[in-house]
Amino acid sequence: MDGDILNLPAVLDLCRRYNALLMVDEAHSLGVLGASGRGIEEHWGQSGRIPVLMGTLSKTIPAMGGYVTGERDLIAYLRHNARGFVFSAAMTPPVAAAALAAFDLLEREGSQRRARLAANVERFSRGLRNAGFDLGPTQTPVIPVMLGDSTRALAMAACCQARGLLILPVLPPAVPEGTARLRVNVTAAHTSADVDLAVDIISACGRDLGLPT
Repeated sequence: MDGDILNLPAVLDLCRRYNALLMVDEAHSLGVLGASGRGIEEHWGQSGRIPVLMGTLSKTIPAMGGYVTGERDLIAYLRHNARGFVFSAAMTPPVAAAALAAFDLLEREGSQRRARLAANVERFSRGLRNAGFDLGPTQTPVIPVMLGDSTRALAMAACCQARGLLILPVLPPAVPEGTARLRVNVTAAHTSADVDLAVDIISACGRDLGLPT
Protein backbone atom coordinates (compact mmCIF):
# COMPACT_ATOMS: atom_id res chain seq x y z
CA MET A 1 0.00 0.00 0.00
CA ASP A 2 2.98 2.34 0.50
CA GLY A 3 5.02 1.40 -2.56
CA ASP A 4 8.10 0.75 -0.43
CA ILE A 5 10.59 -2.09 -0.99
CA LEU A 6 11.39 -4.89 1.44
CA ASN A 7 15.00 -4.97 2.70
CA LEU A 8 15.48 -8.56 1.57
CA PRO A 9 19.11 -9.04 2.71
CA ALA A 10 18.18 -7.97 6.26
CA VAL A 11 15.22 -10.35 6.34
CA LEU A 12 17.35 -13.22 5.01
CA ASP A 13 19.88 -12.53 7.77
CA LEU A 14 17.11 -12.75 10.38
CA CYS A 15 15.91 -16.04 8.89
CA ARG A 16 19.41 -17.51 9.08
CA ARG A 17 19.82 -16.31 12.66
CA TYR A 18 16.56 -17.87 13.85
CA ASN A 19 16.37 -20.84 11.45
CA ALA A 20 13.13 -19.49 9.95
CA LEU A 21 11.63 -20.34 6.58
CA LEU A 22 10.97 -17.27 4.41
CA MET A 23 8.08 -16.99 1.97
CA VAL A 24 7.86 -13.92 -0.28
CA ASP A 25 4.86 -12.89 -2.37
CA GLU A 26 6.04 -11.08 -5.52
CA ALA A 27 2.58 -9.85 -6.52
CA HIS A 28 3.83 -6.31 -7.09
CA SER A 29 7.53 -6.82 -7.81
CA LEU A 30 7.59 -9.19 -10.79
CA GLY A 31 8.20 -7.17 -13.94
CA VAL A 32 8.97 -4.07 -11.86
CA LEU A 33 12.04 -4.68 -9.71
CA GLY A 34 15.41 -5.91 -10.90
CA ALA A 35 17.40 -4.94 -13.97
CA SER A 36 15.31 -7.20 -16.21
CA GLY A 37 12.11 -7.26 -14.16
CA ARG A 38 12.70 -10.62 -12.47
CA GLY A 39 11.57 -9.25 -9.12
CA ILE A 40 12.89 -8.58 -5.65
CA GLU A 41 15.53 -11.34 -5.75
CA GLU A 42 17.15 -9.71 -8.78
CA HIS A 43 16.72 -6.22 -7.30
CA TRP A 44 18.86 -7.19 -4.29
CA GLY A 45 21.18 -9.61 -6.11
CA GLN A 46 19.84 -12.52 -4.05
CA SER A 47 18.59 -14.85 -6.80
CA GLY A 48 17.77 -18.34 -5.59
CA ARG A 49 17.94 -17.47 -1.90
CA ILE A 50 14.21 -17.23 -1.10
CA PRO A 51 13.04 -20.71 -0.03
CA VAL A 52 9.37 -20.17 -0.96
CA LEU A 53 8.62 -17.68 -3.73
CA MET A 54 5.07 -17.08 -4.86
CA GLY A 55 3.33 -14.62 -7.12
CA THR A 56 0.22 -13.84 -9.09
CA LEU A 57 -0.59 -14.29 -12.77
CA SER A 58 -3.09 -11.41 -12.75
CA LYS A 59 -0.94 -8.26 -12.50
CA THR A 60 2.26 -7.96 -14.57
CA ILE A 61 1.40 -11.33 -16.10
CA PRO A 62 -2.09 -10.71 -17.56
CA ALA A 63 -3.71 -14.10 -17.04
CA MET A 64 -5.19 -15.60 -13.87
CA GLY A 65 -4.09 -17.85 -11.05
CA GLY A 66 -0.67 -17.84 -9.46
CA TYR A 67 2.48 -19.82 -8.83
CA VAL A 68 4.68 -21.12 -6.01
CA THR A 69 8.32 -22.09 -6.41
CA GLY A 70 10.54 -23.95 -3.99
CA GLU A 71 12.40 -27.19 -3.39
CA ARG A 72 11.00 -30.35 -4.99
CA ASP A 73 9.84 -31.84 -1.67
CA LEU A 74 8.00 -28.63 -0.75
CA ILE A 75 6.15 -28.53 -4.08
CA ALA A 76 5.20 -32.20 -3.75
CA TYR A 77 3.84 -31.49 -0.26
CA LEU A 78 1.79 -28.52 -1.50
CA ARG A 79 0.33 -30.55 -4.37
CA HIS A 80 -1.13 -33.02 -1.88
CA ASN A 81 -1.96 -30.74 1.04
CA ALA A 82 -2.58 -27.12 -0.05
CA ARG A 83 -6.33 -26.51 -0.06
CA GLY A 84 -6.01 -23.78 -2.66
CA PHE A 85 -4.44 -26.29 -5.04
CA VAL A 86 -6.46 -29.39 -4.16
CA PHE A 87 -9.83 -27.66 -4.58
CA SER A 88 -8.96 -25.56 -7.66
CA ALA A 89 -9.81 -26.36 -11.25
CA ALA A 90 -6.94 -26.76 -13.70
CA MET A 91 -5.74 -23.69 -15.60
CA THR A 92 -7.28 -23.57 -19.07
CA PRO A 93 -4.96 -23.85 -22.11
CA PRO A 94 -5.64 -20.26 -23.34
CA VAL A 95 -4.80 -18.84 -19.91
CA ALA A 96 -1.64 -20.93 -19.68
CA ALA A 97 -0.62 -19.78 -23.17
CA ALA A 98 -1.22 -16.13 -22.25
CA ALA A 99 0.91 -16.45 -19.11
CA LEU A 100 3.74 -18.16 -21.00
CA ALA A 101 3.65 -15.50 -23.71
CA ALA A 102 3.86 -12.76 -21.07
CA PHE A 103 6.87 -14.41 -19.42
CA ASP A 104 8.54 -14.72 -22.83
CA LEU A 105 7.91 -11.01 -23.46
CA LEU A 106 9.36 -10.16 -20.04
CA GLU A 107 12.49 -12.15 -20.90
CA ARG A 108 12.91 -10.34 -24.24
CA GLU A 109 11.83 -6.79 -23.36
CA GLY A 110 11.98 -6.56 -19.58
CA SER A 111 14.84 -4.05 -19.49
CA GLN A 112 13.33 -1.69 -22.08
CA ARG A 113 9.87 -1.78 -20.55
CA ARG A 114 11.28 -1.17 -17.08
CA ALA A 115 13.12 1.91 -18.40
CA ARG A 116 9.84 3.34 -19.76
CA LEU A 117 8.10 2.48 -16.51
CA ALA A 118 10.78 4.21 -14.42
CA ALA A 119 10.53 7.35 -16.56
CA ASN A 120 6.73 7.44 -16.16
CA VAL A 121 6.95 6.91 -12.40
CA GLU A 122 9.51 9.70 -12.04
CA ARG A 123 7.44 12.09 -14.18
CA PHE A 124 4.23 11.38 -12.26
CA SER A 125 5.83 11.54 -8.81
CA ARG A 126 7.70 14.75 -9.60
CA GLY A 127 4.52 16.40 -10.89
CA LEU A 128 2.47 15.59 -7.80
CA ARG A 129 5.24 16.46 -5.36
CA ASN A 130 5.71 19.81 -7.12
CA ALA A 131 1.98 20.35 -6.61
CA GLY A 132 2.48 19.81 -2.88
CA PHE A 133 1.17 16.27 -2.43
CA ASP A 134 2.62 13.77 0.02
CA LEU A 135 3.43 10.47 -1.72
CA GLY A 136 4.74 8.72 1.38
CA PRO A 137 7.80 6.41 1.18
CA THR A 138 7.05 5.00 -2.28
CA GLN A 139 9.95 3.76 -4.40
CA THR A 140 7.86 1.90 -6.97
CA PRO A 141 4.99 2.36 -9.47
CA VAL A 142 2.56 1.86 -6.56
CA ILE A 143 2.11 5.52 -5.63
CA PRO A 144 -0.05 6.54 -2.65
CA VAL A 145 -1.42 10.07 -2.70
CA MET A 146 -1.70 10.53 1.05
CA LEU A 147 -4.84 12.37 2.17
CA GLY A 148 -5.26 11.23 5.78
CA ASP A 149 -9.00 11.64 6.21
CA SER A 150 -11.36 9.08 4.65
CA THR A 151 -13.94 11.70 3.67
CA ARG A 152 -11.25 13.71 1.90
CA ALA A 153 -10.01 10.63 0.03
CA LEU A 154 -13.55 9.74 -1.11
CA ALA A 155 -14.14 13.32 -2.28
CA MET A 156 -10.85 13.36 -4.21
CA ALA A 157 -11.63 10.05 -5.90
CA ALA A 158 -15.11 11.25 -6.89
CA CYS A 159 -13.71 14.50 -8.29
CA CYS A 160 -11.04 12.69 -10.35
CA GLN A 161 -13.58 10.22 -11.72
CA ALA A 162 -15.92 13.05 -12.69
CA ARG A 163 -13.05 14.54 -14.72
CA GLY A 164 -12.35 11.26 -16.51
CA LEU A 165 -9.58 9.77 -14.36
CA LEU A 166 -10.45 6.36 -12.90
CA ILE A 167 -8.81 6.38 -9.49
CA LEU A 168 -9.89 4.67 -6.29
CA PRO A 169 -9.51 5.53 -2.61
CA VAL A 170 -8.00 3.16 -0.05
CA LEU A 171 -9.56 3.54 3.38
CA PRO A 172 -9.24 1.93 6.83
CA PRO A 173 -9.13 -0.92 7.72
CA ALA A 174 -7.12 -1.62 4.54
CA VAL A 175 -4.69 1.06 5.83
CA PRO A 176 -4.24 2.47 9.35
CA GLU A 177 -6.59 5.17 10.60
CA GLY A 178 -5.49 8.61 9.47
CA THR A 179 -3.67 7.33 6.36
CA ALA A 180 -6.49 7.21 3.79
CA ARG A 181 -5.17 7.75 0.29
CA LEU A 182 -5.62 7.50 -3.43
CA ARG A 183 -3.59 4.56 -4.73
CA VAL A 184 -2.20 5.08 -8.21
CA ASN A 185 -0.42 2.49 -10.39
CA VAL A 186 1.68 3.94 -13.20
CA THR A 187 2.50 1.55 -16.08
CA ALA A 188 4.94 1.35 -18.98
CA ALA A 189 1.98 1.58 -21.36
CA HIS A 190 1.13 5.14 -20.27
CA THR A 191 2.34 7.94 -22.51
CA SER A 192 3.85 11.16 -21.22
CA ALA A 193 0.57 12.86 -22.13
CA ASP A 194 -1.34 10.30 -20.04
CA VAL A 195 0.89 10.94 -17.06
CA ASP A 196 0.64 14.73 -17.36
CA LEU A 197 -3.15 14.55 -17.70
CA ALA A 198 -3.40 12.47 -14.51
CA VAL A 199 -1.20 14.95 -12.64
CA ASP A 200 -3.28 17.87 -13.91
CA ILE A 201 -6.59 16.26 -12.87
CA ILE A 202 -5.39 15.28 -9.39
CA SER A 203 -3.88 18.74 -8.88
CA ALA A 204 -7.07 20.47 -10.06
CA CYS A 205 -9.21 18.35 -7.74
CA GLY A 206 -6.83 19.13 -4.91
CA ARG A 207 -7.24 22.84 -5.52
CA ASP A 208 -11.03 22.50 -5.68
CA LEU A 209 -11.04 20.73 -2.32
CA GLY A 210 -8.46 22.99 -0.69
CA LEU A 211 -5.70 20.36 -0.84
CA PRO A 212 -2.97 19.75 -0.06
CA THR A 213 -2.98 21.45 3.32
